[in-house]
Amino acid sequence: MQFKKLGATICSIALLSIGITGTQAAKPTLKQVEAQANSEEGITLSGRAEPYEEVLVSPSIEGKIKNVFTDLGSYVEQGQKLAELDEGDLAAEVKQAEDQIKIVEAQGNLTALEQQIALNQTMASLNQTTTVSHNTTTPTPESPKLPAAAPAAPASSSGQPELEAAKNAVKDAELTLNAVTEEWTKTSELFEAGDVSQEEIDQAAIAKDQAEIELESAKKKVEVETVRAETVKASIQQKYEEEKKKYEQEKAKYGQEKAKYEQDRAKYEREKTKYTQEANQAAQKKNNTAQDTMKLQKESSSVTSQMTQISVENAKAELEAIRARYNNLQIVAPVNGFITEKKGRIGEVVSSGLPLFVITNLDKLYISIDVPESMINRWKEDQSVKVEIPTQKIKVDGKVVYVGLMSNENKQTYPVKVLIDNADHKIKGGMKAVVNWKVEKEDKKPQ
Repeated sequence: MQFKKLGATICSIALLSIGITGTQAAKPTLKQVEAQANSEEGITLSGRAEPYEEVLVSPSIEGKIKNVFTDLGSYVEQGQKLAELDEGDLAAEVKQAEDQIKIVEAQGNLTALEQQIALNQTMASLNQTTTVSHNTTTPTPESPKLPAAAPAAPASSSGQPELEAAKNAVKDAELTLNAVTEEWTKTSELFEAGDVSQEEIDQAAIAKDQAEIELESAKKKVEVETVRAETVKASIQQKYEEEKKKYEQEKAKYGQEKAKYEQDRAKYEREKTKYTQEANQAAQKKNNTAQDTMKLQKESSSVTSQMTQISVENAKAELEAIRARYNNLQIVAPVNGFITEKKGRIGEVVSSGLPLFVITNLDKLYISIDVPESMINRWKEDQSVKVEIPTQKIKVDGKVVYVGLMSNENKQTYPVKVLIDNADHKIKGGMKAVVNWKVEKEDKKPQ
């Protein structure tokens, strides 16, 4: 039987070699193509139409798809709306940012008014003469620190590698037992036929018994590991409950510390106000320092004005950022073309940068061909050629736009691209094309 199989294999290899030789003989070689090009006034090279441009369209922000306005295969124009994301809370955020600008401006105006009143009072004190001195100073209270953040709930533990290993050991033991049992059965049949000795049948039986013992041991190991896994699981659950209880206690403690912080903060503001009043009274009683005080107040007013302006600009920048996100809800086509790939459904959450559409521009097409090495230096960019699409019976003018500098891998040909117009979109990407190129006669060099 083995000799018959070997003979059939040799015959198959011989027939395959004959088929390959015949196929190679029927296909023209590169030298034949070069000889034809050198002997005739023109050459015809086959190629394939490729899209002029393909663009991936992705959302600029993460969001949920609210509407899709185009279908696969549709033609879209630059700027046309393809889809839009759900605005969610963005509208409320825009309103909140607009209100924040008004609040900052109002606070700035109020502070400026208060500083102007204080400046007027200082100027009025310059016209008064007093010898009363006041040396009381109130130290600036230290602001209380916020308590540490509440600890996060402990993560649940999963996975029992020992149990998985025990189960795998059972599978291995079962496979081993099946193999040993099959060997024992075959040995028994050979023993009955007198082809093996008593020693060999005894060894097979011992191996079978040993495999059964190992399988039983592996199963008991699974039982032990299962009990152990349940025990570990219960322990982890108990530990989680303890940590959860501790977290709740820390959370309650944080609330108490926060309330105390608010009280301390209110006390600080009262002390700050008292200190400011005493400092102003002392300044007003000291005529010789009133001028310096007025200068400081003017500088403070200028700084406050600048800080207010900065706060307003920051609030406006935040508003513009939110508006930019709001404007990015609309996903529009960056170029003209056909929708050749479409992903995402209404209600689906998509990430920023994830392609939702592929737009293929077929207004123009590249015809990619491979030019033999001996002819590549005759091809120049901006040369005119004739292009034919045989299946569509279309003939158009083309222009060479790219001549490869590196050969195709493992071939003695170079890539060349020809650009053609396809305004009516009758030529599709991937269609076979034929490029008719007129060979330019080379000037003979003087001998």
